[in-house]
Amino acid sequence: MVIIRINRKICKKPPEFYQIDLKFSFFDGRGRLKTVSMNYQE
Repeated sequence: MVIIRINRKICKKPPEFYQIDLKFSFFDGRGRLKTVSMNYQE
C-alpha cells in the first residue's frame, strides 16, 4: 500500500513560485511505515 500526498502552494511573495510537496508513505517488508519527502520549486 502506497500513500501519496501532494500539496501545492502558491506563494504570492515576489518572486512568485510554485512549491510542491510530495510525500510518499509506504510499508516496507518488516511492516514499518516509511515516509519520503520531496520539495519542488519552479
